[in-house]
Amino acid sequence: SWTIEIDNAIDDRFQNIVENAVLKAPTPFGENLYRITQCIKTNSGITATALPIFLDAQNDTFIYDQRPTNQTGQGALDILTNGTKYTGYSDITTPNTAYYIMKNLIQCLASDDENSFLNRWGGEIRYSDYDVYINQRLGADNGARVEFGFNLSSIEESIDMSSVVTRIIPTAYNGYTLPDNETVDSPNINNYPIIYIRQITYEDIKLAEDAQADDAENGITICDTLDELYEALRTRAQAEYTAGIDIPTITYQVDMVDLAKTQEYAQFKDLVTVNLGDTVHVKHRRLGIETTARVIAMEYDCIAQKVTSLTIGDYAANYFDSNSDITSAADQVIDKSNNTLMANRIAGVLNLLN
Repeated sequence: SWTIEIDNAIDDRFQNIVENAVLKAPTPFGENLYRITQCIKTNSGITATALPIFLDAQNDTFIYDQRPTNQTGQGALDILTNGTKYTGYSDITTPNTAYYIMKNLIQCLASDDENSFLNRWGGEIRYSDYDVYINQRLGADNGARVEFGFNLSSIEESIDMSSVVTRIIPTAYNGYTLPDNETVDSPNINNYPIIYIRQITYEDIKLAEDAQADDAENGITICDTLDELYEALRTRAQAEYTAGIDIPTITYQVDMVDLAKTQEYAQFKDLVTVNLGDTVHVKHRRLGIETTARVIAMEYDCIAQKVTSLTIGDYAANYFDSNSDITSAADQVIDKSNNTLMANRIAGVLNLLN
């Protein structure tokens, strides 16, 4: 969601703030054009909401039939914007294919449709007047470091432990586990009052006797002996911790205006320089953990030209995200050439569905 809200009293500019008018406003990404889409007038003034002018494309473009085939992100954007007043830029090099029939440009780029650019090529989006940037990621890692865990009213902290795992029972295809009930523990296991135990099944780790002819070509790890299989399980479980499975989902809502008034502000001064999508290195004093988070939302005062609030952390997972993952996993067991199920992949999907 990219929006600007403007409040104006009854003065000589009042009559200029109308629906479809264009605002040129300072933003964290420089001056950008926004079109007013909604106005509310009262006796005291007017409040208006404006969206990036690029979103005009949902009304003034129409794509009858375009099929970018085996294209990079840039190639796909060139095809979709051809013949329009809009231009797209992307650094995504992985080729992909999508079909767009009877849709406007915004539906092709950023809708929930399975063929949309964001669903096919991925990436994160930024609008800039009549240009759109869809790169692998928005923002950068400039080394900003902060330390949370203070009792400050200007910081709202939300910690979700529901997905934390600190002890893994890794299981291979056909139910093989480590000998003598061995587990793989997180280096953070003692940072929490309880141990979070989960069995994680890796259907792509197999003994040679269980493997099929094309498994190696499909990325399956084939182990000749049990010892090799055990080592593969340990390695995969350790990789889960490297990826952060032992870290809770922590989100901070930071009021930058109130924060600047506190004595502890020096601990957070790096936040003044971050922008949407940037990585922030976070040390959590109470939990005794260090991790990285990103700026996933921000509010910017276009008049004062400064950030007033930041949301730092992870996008909140929800039921629908989980079900999308299940659907994707189910798709992986269907042989699209003849619409039959691949039996060797069924067990893992049934475990996931359960």
